[in-house]
Amino acid sequence: MAITNKAILDKIAKANKYIQTLKEQGLQNSVTAKKLLEAVNRSSKGSKPRQYFYTPKTGKISKQQRKQLLKVYEELKHVDKYVGGSTAPIKEHPFGTYTETGTADAIRESLSRRYGIDTKLLTDEFFDMLNSDSVQKLFERGAFGSYTMEVLLNAIQEDNTILYDLDLLEQKITDYVNSEHKDNYAIEQFEDIFKHFRD
Repeated sequence: MAITNKAILDKIAKANKYIQTLKEQGLQNSVTAKKLLEAVNRSSKGSKPRQYFYTPKTGKISKQQRKQLLKVYEELKHVDKYVGGSTAPIKEHPFGTYTETGTADAIRESLSRRYGIDTKLLTDEFFDMLNSDSVQKLFERGAFGSYTMEVLLNAIQEDNTILYDLDLLEQKITDYVNSEHKDNYAIEQFEDIFKHFRD
């Protein structure tokens, strides 16, 4: 059964209200806000940056508007988990932030030299993933922490398409951290994440 225009508009209204809430709370730079903004712009028409998901003007919805609404609806299905979630500010982690600044470039250069990886592969999204709670738990394991970085960077160097699936990678790491190995992480099992990444 086809989804109704009202159901789509209700879903869009909820997402747009949440985006507004994030802005009002000064959380427009949070991972959640960034993910939603990316979805907004993927689903919008034209190249002009948008701040909110498309909604038509009042009145009867045309076929063209319905088509655009369905595009937004499909995009919203991918970011549902971000709408209505926690609006707590992002924790500050040792890795800091990686916007295009001199410090960020220096960190990229340092990691590039140390691990022999192209700086272009060290994207902001990659560092967001490093700052996630699950990956931070791995780094907190002392000696295993530095090895975590080495394994991650080697895997990306071998298959940089992992960078397009960072949500999947983060989920796999979360599953690993929450598995029966959570009290005694095993390096071999961690490496298996990359051997069977898309299995």
